[in-house]
Amino acid sequence: MGRRLVVGLWAVWVGFWLWGGASAGAAQATSSLRLTLVEQAKQYLGVPYRFGATYDLDGSGAFDCSAFVQRAFADVGIALPRSTAKQSAATRWIPKQNLLIGDLVFFTTRKDRKMNHVGIYIGGGNFIHASPAGGRGVQISSLSSGYWKDGFLYAHRVDALFSAQAQR
Repeated sequence: MGRRLVVGLWAVWVGFWLWGGASAGAAQATSSLRLTLVEQAKQYLGVPYRFGATYDLDGSGAFDCSAFVQRAFADVGIALPRSTAKQSAATRWIPKQNLLIGDLVFFTTRKDRKMNHVGIYIGGGNFIHASPAGGRGVQISSLSSGYWKDGFLYAHRVDALFSAQAQR
């Protein structure tokens, strides 16, 4: 009986070792994809903001917030809906303290506190988004700045970004 227990424990250890190795590879692939998303998004820094604009789809050369998010994800092969509300509905809520690079962050800039703005978390407490604020268009802002801290509503995860099947 003792020998069976040792063999059984050895088999469990080997299984965990193999599973951990595969998991680490998948985690590295998704981490790479998330970093690529941020790199792609940063290429649009300074592109003007215009409500309803879709950059090259409408020839405006400008974005609104949800079109920017949609385009950044499309650049890494992940389709998201066009509007902020539909992006929220198509993604999964996560606690703010669990934010990872590539998660979506949703805000309100309205007195009625209805969600009307979205950006992409890029790590270090910052997010990238298209906004008319300061006339800078696509810009990086801090989640802890007064305006965005006060307007923060919730965070969502784009599961395809964290899936081993997500392909660039």
